[in-house]
Amino acid sequence: MNFELPEETRILKDTIRDFALEQIAPVSSECDEEQKLPMDIVKQLAEMGALGTTIDPEYGGAGMSTL
Repeated sequence: MNFELPEETRILKDTIRDFALEQIAPVSSECDEEQKLPMDIVKQLAEMGALGTTIDPEYGGAGMSTL
């Protein structure tokens, strides 16, 4: 059985991990304390195509698997 991620999934995972470490981690405590969601971060995630990854392309998503 092959447990390796498909290349597209691996690239997305690595990209999102790097973004989280660079952009989200530094402000995460402040966001928790203030109970806020920085819209600039959400916009950046949207621009990266990281939102709606499992939504069917017919509805504007990427149509990727839940994996």
